Amino acid sequence: MPSPTCNSSDDGHERRAAQVQAMFGSIAHRYDLLNSLMSLSMHHRWRAALIGALRLRPGMQVLDVCAGTGDVALAARRMEPGLRTVIGCDFCVDMLHIAGAKQASPACAVTWVAADALALPFRSSQFDACAVAFGIRNVVRPADGFAEMARVTRPGGVVACLEFGTPRGRVAAALVRMYENTALPALGGLLSRRAAYTYLPESIGRFSSREDVMAMMRAAGLDKVSVQDLALGAVNLFTGVRR
Repeated sequence: MPSPTCNSSDDGHERRAAQVQAMFGSIAHRYDLLNSLMSLSMHHRWRAALIGALRLRPGMQVLDVCAGTGDVALAARRMEPGLRTVIGCDFCVDMLHIAGAKQASPACAVTWVAADALALPFRSSQFDACAVAFGIRNVVRPADGFAEMARVTRPGGVVACLEFGTPRGRVAAALVRMYENTALPALGGLLSRRAAYTYLPESIGRFSSREDVMAMMRAAGLDKVSVQDLALGAVNLFTGVRR
């Protein structure tokens, strides 16, 4: 399951940003189908856990960063209809077009914004909660991405991150890596673009450890930082509270 995209084009990263943006734009039409197939529909549970960590209440304003096709933002609106505002942002416009088409009714309204995770176009302390699902590892400077999420979250608000990780057990880690390196590219190549699903295990392998992610979040201005392992540790749910 590849991830929503939110990269920066600053500091010499224009080429990488353009390549990633184009790649995910090219698979946007198959993104939801492949997510369900490749995760055996478990991604719904993982996102529900992420939304639960946000501690939603009526009147809150919520931001979904690297929103992709909008599943987190739309599910948050469904789970707490009394939310004041829900915004989903991503720098891949093709993904956002699909997200907008998935809105069932005006009552499930989410605002979609094309935006860079490293330069969020929102004022400081604007949101009560901020989430990112399977997108932070695609941000060129993830530590700065967390800093931006913390900036736009009010003191006491929750920042939550769902991301792929490495299981702690040696056997589980080997099984997960075998699946990611063989089954995912094969299925992705059959139904979409193999390159995008070869990118997935490569990006997971390059991404930071649990401890490094937690350190980034603390450095960004978050307290009570914790991690919960899901899917035998192949998925990690990080949470923190804005100072």
